[in-house]
Amino acid sequence: MAGQNGGAAFTLIYLICILVVGLSIVIGEFALGRKTQLSP
Repeated sequence: MAGQNGGAAFTLIYLICILVVGLSIVIGEFALGRKTQLSP
């Protein structure tokens, strides 16, 4: 249904945004872990 109504572009942009936000959170977690030197 998303392909029929032109939602494919929205879906692509949505996935890219999710990846960017997710990667920034993961990188922040790694940086914080390295700075504090605490193991999980």
